Amino acid sequence: MKREIPVPQPKPLAAPKAEERNIPPAAQTGLDTDRVGPPNSYDLAAKPGGSDITIGDSAAGSRAKFAWFIGQVQDEIQTYLHQNERLRRVNYRAAVAVWFNPDGSVARFQLFDSSDNPEVDRELSNAMSAMPRLHQPPPSDLPQPVKLRITSRGAG
Repeated sequence: MKREIPVPQPKPLAAPKAEERNIPPAAQTGLDTDRVGPPNSYDLAAKPGGSDITIGDSAAGSRAKFAWFIGQVQDEIQTYLHQNERLRRVNYRAAVAVWFNPDGSVARFQLFDSSDNPEVDRELSNAMSAMPRLHQPPPSDLPQPVKLRITSRGAG
């Protein structure tokens, strides 16, 4: 007669807690990509090289707190620049730092990653100088400048 010996089943390993992984609990989950815009439906934001491209070196909690607003700023600037026929017709990729006044108007801006095309850079500068006020003013405690990557795939 054979006797069955029970084999103990291994217990599943628990995922390490955020504090054990040295990740701040408020940090937004992100992907190592250069995609721009607000987080996707899984709440994943673009973080090239693991760093945030939208609001610089502020604390993780600030990134999460302002992520929605930064997404809105990104959309408004991209939509505005796409209305410029010269910019809409060319391929470019640049990065800009933008400081906002309390009413949502652009106080100043700086191209900090050139498109590598002086004509496009000049047109981007002209367009940013004339950008209308944001639809919604920035939160009073928004870390500034807001850093954004702007792109166009050229429509013709």
